[in-house]
Amino acid sequence: MFSFLVVLLLLYCCLIFVYAKWYSTIVPFEIRDTYTPSYTFSVIIPARNEAKNIANCINSICANNYPTHLYEIIVVDDYSEDETSSVVKQLQQLYSNLKLVELCEVLGDTNLNSYKKKSIEIGISNAVNEFIVSTDADCIVPKNWLMYFDGFLQKTKAVFVAAPVEFIKENSLLNDFQYIDFLAMQSITAAAVTKGFQTMCNGANMAYSRNVFYQVEGFKNIDNIASGDDMLLMQKVKAKFTLQVGYLFAKEAVVKTPSASTVTEFLNQRIRWASKSKNYKDLNVLMVLLLVYLLNISLAFGFIIGLFSISLLVKIFLLIVLKSAIEFYFLHKAKNLFSGFSYLKFLALQPFHIVYIILAGWLGYFKKYEWKGRKVH
Repeated sequence: MFSFLVVLLLLYCCLIFVYAKWYSTIVPFEIRDTYTPSYTFSVIIPARNEAKNIANCINSICANNYPTHLYEIIVVDDYSEDETSSVVKQLQQLYSNLKLVELCEVLGDTNLNSYKKKSIEIGISNAVNEFIVSTDADCIVPKNWLMYFDGFLQKTKAVFVAAPVEFIKENSLLNDFQYIDFLAMQSITAAAVTKGFQTMCNGANMAYSRNVFYQVEGFKNIDNIASGDDMLLMQKVKAKFTLQVGYLFAKEAVVKTPSASTVTEFLNQRIRWASKSKNYKDLNVLMVLLLVYLLNISLAFGFIIGLFSISLLVKIFLLIVLKSAIEFYFLHKAKNLFSGFSYLKFLALQPFHIVYIILAGWLGYFKKYEWKGRKVH
């Protein structure tokens, strides 16, 4: 058993080392001195019970250094039970390029398993511009956000662009844990997508051609899956437009979003993310997920057995230290795009991260979860 665990760890270390090497070779995208805005964007924001956040999100988009006539914002209110629609209607008096679509008026009492996909789909049907840019209602976007998407598209002619997302830092242990975990995922995304190794992205910050969305038949065949409006769509696009998928590696393009405020909310979020993995068709993604899961569950199992054998417990501890060291090495390189993290907190939270990986992976396959007040299967 120990030999098997050593092999898993060596494979994992090699993988993380490759990610780190790829990450270190990425050249940050910069706007040229001769830059002139060109593309038109429709920013789609699905919103459910976001009255407290939606104004800040919209204001941050409208503060962008991008010509107003080249973009529109479409908020799709997903049966909100608060004042989300009222807040958007008030903001419409300030911003002429802000649209509101209320899902209840379009769908009536229709029952769905993925209201978010339907919200995006209806938002796109109301869009008039060349590219769809998606974000979430609780996000804050940087001032040059659309400018950098436009510049990147002009340079690469991509039809799908993934971009970075970062949790807003707060003074809590739960936030520290989420920040470090999400930093790892986002850094791996940057490395893997840039090198064309995996299809990974986050719906809080990505852009794609409206025409291409229809060419791949949108969310057809994945519209019954509650999550996956980002990665599952990206897989469909890459299958047809392999060389036209890119990653916008630029600090000026990082979108910020709040982390979960409670343990229950956090677990529901991660179970939701894990639940879509059984629908992945990207073999590279599946193999990496399998390796990570097998390694963590083997370390946990080895630790339990080690409670009855001091020599084994010491060996397991050394393996965990090695795992932490290679992860630390990789995350240290992410400071050029993200805000960085506390090294001491990273080390202290390692045991909790192993348990979390096991629970989230298992529950994502077998447990229903609640999101935005809805039970999802």
